[in-house]
Amino acid sequence: MVPTPRAVILLKTQGLPLSRVSDVPSIVRAMDIQPAPAATSSTAIERIAERLLEYAVPHADEALVPAVAIGFVTRNGLVATRFIGSNQAGEPVDADTAFEIGSATKSMLGVTEAAMVDRGRMEWNDRVIEHYPAFTMPDPWVTREFRIVDLLAQRSGLPEYAAELPNEFGLPWRTGVDALQHVTTVSSFRSEFAYQNMPHFVAGEIVAEKLEVESWAAAVQQIIFDPLRMQTSATDSNALARFKNSTRGHTVRDGKLRERPLEEFPAIAEGAGAVVSNVADMARWLAFHLNDGVGPEGPLLSPDQLHETYRPRIAVSGHFAAAMQHGTSRPEIGYATGWFVHALPEGRVIEHGGNTEGYNSAVAFDPDRGLGVVVLSNQGHHGGIASHLGKYAMDLIQGRDPVDYVRRATRQREEQEATAREVLQKVAGTAHPINWYTGEFEHPVLGRVSFDTDTDTDTDTDIDRDRLSAKLGTPAVDAVATRLAGSTFEIRWYQSGDPELTEHKSTLVFEGDGSSKGGERATRFSLKNFIFTRTR
Repeated sequence: MVPTPRAVILLKTQGLPLSRVSDVPSIVRAMDIQPAPAATSSTAIERIAERLLEYAVPHADEALVPAVAIGFVTRNGLVATRFIGSNQAGEPVDADTAFEIGSATKSMLGVTEAAMVDRGRMEWNDRVIEHYPAFTMPDPWVTREFRIVDLLAQRSGLPEYAAELPNEFGLPWRTGVDALQHVTTVSSFRSEFAYQNMPHFVAGEIVAEKLEVESWAAAVQQIIFDPLRMQTSATDSNALARFKNSTRGHTVRDGKLRERPLEEFPAIAEGAGAVVSNVADMARWLAFHLNDGVGPEGPLLSPDQLHETYRPRIAVSGHFAAAMQHGTSRPEIGYATGWFVHALPEGRVIEHGGNTEGYNSAVAFDPDRGLGVVVLSNQGHHGGIASHLGKYAMDLIQGRDPVDYVRRATRQREEQEATAREVLQKVAGTAHPINWYTGEFEHPVLGRVSFDTDTDTDTDTDIDRDRLSAKLGTPAVDAVATRLAGSTFEIRWYQSGDPELTEHKSTLVFEGDGSSKGGERATRFSLKNFIFTRTR
């Protein structure tokens, strides 16, 4: 159901004193940034929160975002909040309202890794295969040289989001690990940034094994949630249904808000993006970082190992750099261990956002000013607005003239789409009658995919019929493929519900060489860097 009409609630700061900044870690000097001013007054934080709300409300209305929760955090915890909209029960959103945080989970995975290093159970430079023998990359040398620190560093040499397709077909995440060896690399190992999720599953499995618990979910509970008193954070797919004060994810189709089915799909590999949380708990998480690894009951992680999770490992480039840019200066962004790290004229920003099917989050802090922000929202169309609100908040915190990030993202998306259309005309291939594409295809790891016409007519001559229905994997995932041009289709899939309402989509490219069974038909197709060949 769509939540009841929005309500905007303003809560004042708690007026807590702000502690002094501790010694600036050495990484600041390495990035050649002058330390920022130490303190921001409660009054100033209140003004920043109000300006952020003024920016957020019209954009949330325009984008049909049902609920937004915002929290500002110092070393003393949550000091200012702002809320838009209502929860699933129709009650006003508050600091305890649960949202999916998506890839903001990655920084938690990084801390669980650091905890294992801190406890002497592994080292950052250990080879992955020493702890997870099944890990296999396309290149045997890379398989041998892949280290623990590489698992979260986004520098594997693989294309973006490599080997996630098995899970999106309903197969276990371990199948995706098996599929890594079948993916064609796009760059040399450790040479270029490319965003991934699959290696995070491996990292989570290793952490669980070192801690001698059954899963990374149990590890994060023991290492982070319990000590930080994050009492309403969880990693299981039933959390949103279990928590009374929770939201539902949404997307937009044909200008209308659509609620996502409650079933978690695709289920995010635990450490890559599975956490459900709220502003109150995420404030405790940020306070832990602002206090150099100290929780309510004392130190949880050594400052040295915590700072290792902030150490940039690869320069962020391409469309990610453009999307992640703060302000208008040339972006200097590195990816660390579950964090994006920005070197800005006004100071550092350490951040990570997250997107799932229907949610968008932003978690960011300035460790030198001792101030951070959490933004959670439950509408993920075009990436949502939380990430834009987080950058806007950091502009205000660091004294920059704020950028209209929502408008900038819209321009960037339109430019990317225009470029993609130009490229498509060159690589789309020859258009064939729709039956040329029907039949069954198979991949050795991902299994079978079947395509059928989406109408009652069987004619093989109508080139203008541009739609296929599909079944992906076992158990079958429903999909719809719509021709973009030539033999290139856009395919959308969803394990339950209407495939056309999902944000999960990719480009599907058919090819043929005249050797297919039954005559001149497509002999193979590529989907997310996997090649499927015709079997029938």
